Amino acid sequence: MLLRRNIGMLAGALVLASCGFTPVYQDHSKEQAGDKQLSTKLASVAVKPIDFGRPGQVLHTDLEQLFNPNGAAAGVPSRYTLDVSLERRKDASAIQRDRQITRYTMLVTAKYVLHDRKGGVVTKGQSLITGSFDAASSDFSNYTAEEDTVMRIMHEVAKDIDFQLMSVFLDNDPAIMGAPTEEKPKAEKPKHKKSKKKVAPATESTVIH
Repeated sequence: MLLRRNIGMLAGALVLASCGFTPVYQDHSKEQAGDKQLSTKLASVAVKPIDFGRPGQVLHTDLEQLFNPNGAAAGVPSRYTLDVSLERRKDASAIQRDRQITRYTMLVTAKYVLHDRKGGVVTKGQSLITGSFDAASSDFSNYTAEEDTVMRIMHEVAKDIDFQLMSVFLDNDPAIMGAPTEEKPKAEKPKHKKSKKKVAPATESTVIH
């Protein structure tokens, strides 16, 4: 079961325990999170190819779709580039007394760096997503179950990175959410006091006849 969180509820963790799937992130609804400004910023992120075989291709496609759904903002120029590297690890999570493994847990670590057009680092972070699957009697079945789990994890990694970048853009530009921005007080022009001319007291003139 998927629990939706909007941008104002950053503290919820999503747990899909029923299918052995535990994303370590908060989900979101982009429509509730921001407006056109936020969508435009996300659409300006160009995702570099991810060198990780088929899972990397799936993640790349998911990120592009999340940043720019259905190519709605196709005309937006690229202002950022996103580099993503992936690592995966498989561990036995259930072992019987006869040492037979009955269940495996997959951990995928996605590290990303967001660069601006000049190559400067805007932000960096990582997404940790776990998933599990039951061990099968054949190697082929185990391989299929493992790859299927990794693909599901990729979908969740994409959502997590999308969510994290939304948070970064919102933090860097509160005006996106309509937050009031502090206006610097206008410097008052110094008032020039009009100098009063001192008038010398009238004196009686002496007339010599």
